[in-house]
Amino acid sequence: MLRDRAQNEALDFLSPHTTRHGAGPHWEVAPQEIALLLKLYRKPVVDDEPARTGTSSYGGPRGPTSLFDHILQIYQVWQLGGYIVYHHDMFQTGAGSPAVPPHGIPDPEFSPYHRQVLEFIALRDRYMPPAQPPAAERR
Repeated sequence: MLRDRAQNEALDFLSPHTTRHGAGPHWEVAPQEIALLLKLYRKPVVDDEPARTGTSSYGGPRGPTSLFDHILQIYQVWQLGGYIVYHHDMFQTGAGSPAVPPHGIPDPEFSPYHRQVLEFIALRDRYMPPAQPPAAERR
C-alpha cells in the first residue's frame, strides 16, 4: 500500500507484499489482507508473494515452510477474486544459491517444491472455474 488513499486509488491494481510473519500463519493472514484491499479499493489485487520457500533474510517466513502453506494461500486468494504472482525465491538469493539452478533460469524441474506449486497454479481452472456474471447480467 502506498502512503495515502489517493495514491492507492490512482492505481489500476494493487500488488502488495502481504504479511509473511509475526501476525499468524501467512496462509491465513495474507488472504485477509487481500480481502480488505479488494473491499476498500474495488479493483484487482495481486498477492505478490505466495510461493516462497522461506527466505527469511528477505522478509519470508521465519520458520520452516511447506509448499501446502503456499498452495492454501494461493487458493484462498483465488476464492476471494484476487490474483497471485509466482514469486520464486531465486530472484532474491542470487547466483550460487541452492535456490538457483546452475543455468540461472527459473526451472520447475530444478526444485520439487516449486514444481508442485507451479503444477497447482497450472490447474487453476480445475479448482477455480471462471466466475459467472450475476443472473441479471446473463439475460
